Amino acid sequence: MIPASRQISERACRGLLHERLWGAWLELGLKREDAFHELVSDYCAPERAYHNLDHILACLEVAEGLNHGDPRITIALALLDAVYDPTAKDNEHQSAKRAALAMRTAGAKETDCAAVERLIMATAHTAPPVQEDEKIVVDADLSILGADWETYSRYAAAIRQEYDWVPDDQFTAGRSALLKNMLARETLYWTAPCREKFEAQARENLRRELAQLEALG
Repeated sequence: MIPASRQISERACRGLLHERLWGAWLELGLKREDAFHELVSDYCAPERAYHNLDHILACLEVAEGLNHGDPRITIALALLDAVYDPTAKDNEHQSAKRAALAMRTAGAKETDCAAVERLIMATAHTAPPVQEDEKIVVDADLSILGADWETYSRYAAAIRQEYDWVPDDQFTAGRSALLKNMLARETLYWTAPCREKFEAQARENLRRELAQLEALG
């Protein structure tokens, strides 16, 4: 898994993402490469400490390990954070809309656009994923939670960096509530391979971060 902080160059990230995404783009009959590049470029914004190309590549790596074989999943994961504003509450909705617009511009079928929108919206994590492709996308998006503690710590620090405009006490309270909510879930992962590989470590990481936050409070 690619660490949360940028560990490879932007050029290498772009090359790897192009390798994975462009094949899926063509498999769905999409033609316009400029629309693809416009979407990818946003991931390189300096304020994206975590929601950057490394995160997308890590998600794609997990999904490929599940042998999904569906280009819609690849495109959804590649574009799930096409729009990311930590001050907003509708990033998934805006990302889904932007991805679908880019696909339509490139000549996609409406059924494919709708599928990608649905998959990106599943990463809002407001309801359990139902369809198998949704489970893959959701599990890939949350795979960072099951990384080793060092990698997870870099992820947590990157999230704090993205929310550096929030006062410490407010961030601690909000983040603690989020961690408690996740720990209360019956399961963090919906596919058997991810549950087996990540669940135990993810819960350990969440509990450990929560203890650190509570110690600060």
